[in-house]
Amino acid sequence: MKKSELIKSLKENSIELSQSDKEYLLENLDLSKADDLIIYYLITKNKELFRQKYFEMDNAEIVTNRQLFKVLFETNSEYIDVLGKFFYGNTYKNATTYKKKEFLIKFFHVRLEYIDKEFAMFYPILKKLLYSEIKSKNDEMVFFLYAPLTISFIHENKTSNERKRFNREIDSKISKFIKNTMIKKYNIKPVQDGYSNKKKKVGFLIDRAVLHSPNNVAKELFKVLGSLKDENYEFYILNIEFCDLGPGLKKDEDILKSTGLKYINFHKELNCINSAYYNQVQKALKIRDFIINEKFDILIANGILHPTVHFLFITRTAPRQIYWSHGNCAIDFEGIDERISHFSQECKDYEWKIFSIPFSKEELVGSEEEKKEGLKLKKQLLEKYGQDTVILGTIGRLVKIDNDEYIKTVAEIMKENSNTIYLACGSGNNEGIKEKIKKYGIPEDRFIFTGFINKHVYGWVIDVYLAPFYFAAGQALQEFLAKGGLAVQLERK
Repeated sequence: MKKSELIKSLKENSIELSQSDKEYLLENLDLSKADDLIIYYLITKNKELFRQKYFEMDNAEIVTNRQLFKVLFETNSEYIDVLGKFFYGNTYKNATTYKKKEFLIKFFHVRLEYIDKEFAMFYPILKKLLYSEIKSKNDEMVFFLYAPLTISFIHENKTSNERKRFNREIDSKISKFIKNTMIKKYNIKPVQDGYSNKKKKVGFLIDRAVLHSPNNVAKELFKVLGSLKDENYEFYILNIEFCDLGPGLKKDEDILKSTGLKYINFHKELNCINSAYYNQVQKALKIRDFIINEKFDILIANGILHPTVHFLFITRTAPRQIYWSHGNCAIDFEGIDERISHFSQECKDYEWKIFSIPFSKEELVGSEEEKKEGLKLKKQLLEKYGQDTVILGTIGRLVKIDNDEYIKTVAEIMKENSNTIYLACGSGNNEGIKEKIKKYGIPEDRFIFTGFINKHVYGWVIDVYLAPFYFAAGQALQEFLAKGGLAVQLERK
């Protein structure tokens, strides 16, 4: 039997391999390859060597091999035990910065790719690592750890009070590190006075060329500013392009460029490598020099959470620095001169300047084709559940509705109105929500998870939008209301 046939038989457990077949496979395996490593484990059950080879393996092959990861760690408890021991041990502690990044990608980002559950288990480990790197003054790792810390924390914690905790435990520690260590290390001098530019140069800092909610909202403002012939201001989109958060999209970059504002992609402008291993601190220093050399008068951070933005603001990169909140009103670090938002903010500790954005009709309502598709889906649901069915729901990340108070309230509404169904429209982990709908007696067949959807299609499907309790409803609700929908929000006194 050929090697490929033996491997297939072993994986599928279709036949019992003879000892000679197993020996033949072991002699012909390449343990630097993911599939061969799995075969090695299935034959020998030697998990120690399996894990040792895992650390040596190419990252790309790990990320694309789901079976490898499931074999490596069978349970969450086993995973977190191994994770903690490894990151607190000498192998990690004595590694180069590059190897540390590699280890984090192998342990964290592979988990992110395939097991979107119980993400908060990462937070205590990553927080301890951050404090250790701050103590050892490894600024590159301090910057690098921020993305996984943000993902692991926000996955479970979402209220403004919880975000304040993240600001206290993470943001403030990084801010002090920048102020007390990095400014002296790199001999950084703050910008003192304004410039005598004929037109004031205003730069909107965005995280990536991806039209997620904050950038999609900002895009509408950019379109308005791009249509103006302002004699006093010159507007720029400054794309930091955080590769550690995922790559930008060319189609979205083209849309941002089409708004009429001048556009700069710092990753391309500064010749940074397109990899998660790029040097974040050196890039931040180059961005700061660029902004100062180009004499930008005003910097506006478009809802970005990243040490690069902390660094630019704390080191005073522009005479005037503004934070634009898209929901995280709890963020706080030195160098923020003003706070603005396009909707009322929950945090009352700060003074907010609220402005409105004139969204285009198509941006709010969508196309006629999307409306037709939505009404078709709604007809199908009514045929299935009954013509008098009232469709409740929300549109957005599932984490927004994953709390007991909200699901309990939904359950009470549905019990009092037996002709209702609920559509949870959006991506994310739904295990916690499933437990809660079972706990509060919501029939599973009447609580429907749609997965990632077209918001303009499902805006025509839902009858009543039950706004989340602990998140600002934001753009999704505005788009729903523009279609003539009815929304219900909790009023807190």
